[in-house]
Amino acid sequence: MLERAVEEVLLRSPDTLFFNLTPEAFTDASFAVRAGRVVKGKGVSPTRVCVEVSEQNLYEPDSFRRALEEWVSLGFYVALDDFGTKGANLDIVLSVKLDFVKLDRVLVDDVSRDRYRQKLLTGLVEALAENGVYPILEGLEEQEDLEWVTRKGWDVGVQGFVLARPGARFFVSERGW
Repeated sequence: MLERAVEEVLLRSPDTLFFNLTPEAFTDASFAVRAGRVVKGKGVSPTRVCVEVSEQNLYEPDSFRRALEEWVSLGFYVALDDFGTKGANLDIVLSVKLDFVKLDRVLVDDVSRDRYRQKLLTGLVEALAENGVYPILEGLEEQEDLEWVTRKGWDVGVQGFVLARPGARFFVSERGW
């Protein structure tokens, strides 16, 4: 799967590939080494690949830390996905150096009208950015929410239906994205 993604995305565009992993794959050091070989074998730097692991799967912080160090030592970026769900594992965010944190839609949905969400999201985005972690806001569904985020002037990534609907693999690859 990674080999195909590298061929269809990284060899056709200058973008970074975000690749979701199961907790088992993320914590398997031999898988990390194989992934490094696949990417480098295609002539692509691992710095163009960001492996994502969901925050809800991080109930063993020590194995996560070891795995993170392995992936980073191989040159990959690492993102914590779905942050804000199932207990918001602040221990991980505070104790390891992540490249990206993807803030779950529960924090973003209706942010343009909900002052509590506005304050919470502002605090998280600013704290992450001040510590060198690039925040990505997931689940932007409404134009008003996107406009609110844009007015904040943050340097953040955004994902959601308001920007684009998910496309089938062949649709995405035909456009070189």
